[in-house]
Amino acid sequence: MRMLLRDPSHSRHLMEQSRTINNLFSFAGIGVTGGFEQFATGAGAGPPAVAITGRTYHLIRDTEYTDHSIHWFLYDEALRTQRAQQFHTHSYVVQAIVDDLREVNPYVGHLQHFHSIPRPGTERLFIKS
Repeated sequence: MRMLLRDPSHSRHLMEQSRTINNLFSFAGIGVTGGFEQFATGAGAGPPAVAITGRTYHLIRDTEYTDHSIHWFLYDEALRTQRAQQFHTHSYVVQAIVDDLREVNPYVGHLQHFHSIPRPGTERLFIKS
């Protein structure tokens, strides 16, 4: 990835496609027990803002949902490549990120083992700090 960032044309592509690239590798999200309240934006209304009600938590996406990035990363890289092409994201950028994640993320190998475990139903994992 560092080599990609050194080349101005690659850096430009990364900046232009950053939201798409983020979505291709978004494994978790933020959930709330209440909801999200959007505030008016536009001329004279102020900057975009949102209020969260209730408790917030991290939500790790279901790996069996085949149209989500965690499934693509762990089990179906061809589908992720197809999605990247649909959004005009270069394959070498996707591969560089995959390589970096496999090198630095200690959880990837552990997550891949969950695919082979029979699932009788939905399971929840709570990690308390």
